[in-house]
Amino acid sequence: MTFRPCCALLVLLLCACSNRYDATQPVRFAVGSAVPVDYAVPHLQEVVNERITVTGLARQRNGLCRGVQPLTGSDWMLTGERECLWISGRVPGARLLDVRAGLSDEPVTVTGKLLLTDQGQFVLKAERERTPAAPANPSEVPPPAPDAN
Repeated sequence: MTFRPCCALLVLLLCACSNRYDATQPVRFAVGSAVPVDYAVPHLQEVVNERITVTGLARQRNGLCRGVQPLTGSDWMLTGERECLWISGRVPGARLLDVRAGLSDEPVTVTGKLLLTDQGQFVLKAERERTPAAPANPSEVPPPAPDAN
């Protein structure tokens, strides 16, 4: 068997093409599962005013999103390799004091309601992490469940 450079190049090109995401393919926004921002953005029109979960890298103002912060001056970007989505609100894991590219490469998952601004910009209004309210009176704490032994 002889090695042919043209055949190797063809195999590499075919492999590269098979790993590309096709934006015409449907994306399923399911409760409890996060969609990468690169896959989500082409399909956002289908889920306006719905609760969705997306994942990507947190960036302040130097990401891929065009324009200025759409809702508040503290809006930030959730970016992928090709796409970007504005996020309004804070989420656990997003360190927004300094999220320049290369300094914070840990993916962040954001759940919230997807909005479409009057200017035609998509914004995910992040849900705040909900913590159970502490009882006002310690006597209101329910007793522990009895052992089933």
